[in-house]
Amino acid sequence: MSQIYRIGGLGALQDEYEKASVELFALLENMTEQQYMQERPQERESINSIQKIMTHVVGSAYSYTNKIRTAIGVEATVSFPETDLPLADVIPALHQALDYTAASFEGKWTMSEDDLDSITMPTPWNVVYSIDQMMEHAIVHILRHRRQIERIIKNE
Repeated sequence: MSQIYRIGGLGALQDEYEKASVELFALLENMTEQQYMQERPQERESINSIQKIMTHVVGSAYSYTNKIRTAIGVEATVSFPETDLPLADVIPALHQALDYTAASFEGKWTMSEDDLDSITMPTPWNVVYSIDQMMEHAIVHILRHRRQIERIIKNE
């Protein structure tokens, strides 16, 4: 994924969101099917394999974007995956989710910092986030699960 430098604060957030995915993509590209599918019974069922973690990551990307889309008056047209993503599909699926996020902001890249902070949305974890906060959360979500997957690989 080549680095794009979009304009505005919103552009910076989207650029960093895409940049955060690069290291995650590198991990997945070098992963075996066995590593990807291996279940870890000590973990919660919803994230007890890298496959489930990645399905969660892709689904969350769509969820965060749909919250933002609703807040800025853009129709939410895509939802998260309904089944666990195979290894061959996960990188393209996350690319599509990132593209969906970027498409949400077409014509809005120059939103003011006031708008990024004042347009808000409820979250599933019962707090209200601004667009800025939701995008920051999305970035850190990718980083957090990339780290989790690195640790899983290291401990095999």
